[in-house]
Amino acid sequence: MVYKYIYQLAIDFLFPPRCVITDQAITKHANNRFLSATAQGFLPLLHIYCPRCSLPLSTPSKSACGECQKHPPQYKRVISPLIYAEPIRSMIQDTKFNNILHNAAFFADLLLKNIQQHYQHQALPQLILPVPLHNKRLQQRGYNQAREISRLLSQQLSISHNDQSLIRIKATDEQSGLNAKQRQHNLKNAFAVAQSLLPIKHVAIVDDVMTTGATVNSVAQTLLDEGVEQVDVWVVARTAK
Repeated sequence: MVYKYIYQLAIDFLFPPRCVITDQAITKHANNRFLSATAQGFLPLLHIYCPRCSLPLSTPSKSACGECQKHPPQYKRVISPLIYAEPIRSMIQDTKFNNILHNAAFFADLLLKNIQQHYQHQALPQLILPVPLHNKRLQQRGYNQAREISRLLSQQLSISHNDQSLIRIKATDEQSGLNAKQRQHNLKNAFAVAQSLLPIKHVAIVDDVMTTGATVNSVAQTLLDEGVEQVDVWVVARTAK
């Protein structure tokens, strides 16, 4: 055990961890293992938001945003630490399309802090599910970035993780570039439950970005139809629409 500790100290001294944004070396006294002190000021943190869908707002409100009041979503709430803006936008794109999977640990760490804060006096979900990719897209990409993030959160929170029960049965078009109505149509009957989730009643679904909410809403509806009672959404970043 002592040798392992000395070995790790030597590795950290010779190869100090580097900031995921600036690539600067992170000192051992830093309060974040992924970010330099400079980079922490670059994060587009989500401070004011709709309590239901986490849509960024200009002024605080205890009530849901107009869209949530008009069309209540199927999920209970959205937890997101960031606004989908630079430099996070580029990092998410690199993770999704350029196989930069080490970013997943940084995203999971950010989400973890928010999750722990939101569930201080409430029960955590019983199960974590990543938003799935269709098999065709999964084969093309080789990985599901949502699964990489959800798997880490499962380990850190000691919550069961399952990436087989929820499947995408419809090879939908890319959501980017579509408006809200087109996204909803695109995702109609796109998901299914391949394995029974009973007796699970409270589930968290994980994704990288939430835009209109059409994807997570479709997933939530699928889960509710299968007997789940509450669906929470955990995403790295929320767009301002």
